[in-house]
Amino acid sequence: MFSESHEGKTLCGESITCRPEWVFRVDASEATGMGHLFRCLSLSDIVQEAGYSVRFLMKHSASASIALLEKKGVPYAVFEKTVTFEEEGKLFRAERNPNSVIILDISHGITFSEIVQVENYVKLLRQCCLKVVVIDGYMQNALLNCIPLAADVVITPYYPAESISPHGEKGFVHLAGPEYMIFHPDYETIPSGARSISSTVRKILITCGGSDPKSLTLEALKGLDQIMDYELEIRIVIGPSFNEGLKKKIEETAGGMTHNCTCIESPASLVNCMRWCDLAVSSTGLTKYELALTGTPAVFFSIDREHAEIHEKFQGAGTGVDLGAGEDGLPDRIKNVVERLIPDFAARSEMSRNGMKLVNCRGAHLIVDTIGRLLHAG
Repeated sequence: MFSESHEGKTLCGESITCRPEWVFRVDASEATGMGHLFRCLSLSDIVQEAGYSVRFLMKHSASASIALLEKKGVPYAVFEKTVTFEEEGKLFRAERNPNSVIILDISHGITFSEIVQVENYVKLLRQCCLKVVVIDGYMQNALLNCIPLAADVVITPYYPAESISPHGEKGFVHLAGPEYMIFHPDYETIPSGARSISSTVRKILITCGGSDPKSLTLEALKGLDQIMDYELEIRIVIGPSFNEGLKKKIEETAGGMTHNCTCIESPASLVNCMRWCDLAVSSTGLTKYELALTGTPAVFFSIDREHAEIHEKFQGAGTGVDLGAGEDGLPDRIKNVVERLIPDFAARSEMSRNGMKLVNCRGAHLIVDTIGRLLHAG
């Protein structure tokens, strides 16, 4: 049932929750995106600081996600992809351990293809574990919008919180709103107070997630290459799941540009890159909250219509300019908006202020504190 495990445990015929611990059940692949794993790893840092042990269970994974877990040194196991949620639930029930906290971060398209099983899966976990916590998706990607969740805690850390309406009777603690957004611990080093905004944009960051399946990084580079009236310094983030062909094309394109370009591969966090730049050109996703936290003015575009619809709600926060979805004409759209923002100190200053008012870096601590209180309450 497990295809891979770490620290010498096959986990077959052995308790997967053999001591009080927080078990993260999460997926991270090109199909699901890497954001689920990134935030669970960040949350696990705070969990361990609070004195708990952690373990990771995955089903849909990539070599890059396994490498991240091994680099972190946390115990993990990988289910075979053919294992259903019903089979997972039965395994947990057979290995019953009432001292475990289960964190589920599985709200993605593959899960929704098995949505009929998920409701019973969560119920089974609730019966055999101490607490069940769901980190949910948003809007059409939210389990709450589809099924009743028999969880103890549901976390929907998005803006605006009022767009979140649970399906069925609410029998759980609901941590809703951007104050519960989970950030890498590096973001706790951000200086308090307003960010200094440059009069003119010179330094630009391009970031398109952990895998960039539609090669939008290249489209962003093409757009910036059309800007002739300003000399730019550009840093390009290469995510851990970028394929080798894409990385090569990015390096070739960057090398042929008139602007000064540097590729940054798989940084532990983006906080230093965000604090360095004057403007970010970014795909939508959880990165937009990191940009808001760092007070980084941004130009956003979405990988598809679904992501664009989710981002429309966030756009009301006023942290950047939204270019919508689709690759068609994206370089021209990026070029036109960036050229407009380069000299517009007032607009970028307002974006920065709006972002820093929206979120704070204590979301993971609030989550761990809340669950800790529930554990002590019994």
